[in-house]
Amino acid sequence: SSGINAEYGIAEMAMCIGLLFSCLGAASGGVLCVSRNIQSTAEGRIFPRWMSGVNKTLKTPVPALMVLCATMSLYLAVDTSVLIPCLSTVEWSFYSLTFSALIYFRFKDPSAHRPVKVPLVVVVILLLISFSFVVLPLFNATSRIPVLIGMCSLPIGCFLYFLMWLTQRYTSSPLDKKLNRSHSESSLDSGIGNGDFSANDRIK
Repeated sequence: SSGINAEYGIAEMAMCIGLLFSCLGAASGGVLCVSRNIQSTAEGRIFPRWMSGVNKTLKTPVPALMVLCATMSLYLAVDTSVLIPCLSTVEWSFYSLTFSALIYFRFKDPSAHRPVKVPLVVVVILLLISFSFVVLPLFNATSRIPVLIGMCSLPIGCFLYFLMWLTQRYTSSPLDKKLNRSHSESSLDSGIGNGDFSANDRIK
């Protein structure tokens, strides 16, 4: 029995170390990707425009990183048994919407050029899997309330985004004008966003 306990002890330690490295990789990837998502969302005028700033020396979206770190630190004040089902419901809901939109456009415009074309069967399977991850937790008494909270947060978030879009549409601060002007100038310098330039013209 001592040999079995020793064996399981080594396996348990190895699993814990592997889990720590996995969490570290997930955290690093999340910081890299989510900060760019915040930056892009701010450039699309959904988030405040100051979040789209990029440090000229580091080439890094520092404001977006600061917002991300502040948001992640707030997670420590919430019980993980409530937070994880709530966030996973929102995440898998957007996955379901993405796969649904892909199927919709596949039938609406089947002849459109697609650089990467995933078989429709794979998309349907992924849609069923993601939708099951949204629905199945409702049958668990422990995770039912957090899942419902996550579902209720979706229309609330959409309403807040709509209000922010209306506010930024009809009010423009000097910082927004400066960012729009610099973005337009950078687009013209790179030949992007100007219909008068073709690919051959840029090559020449």
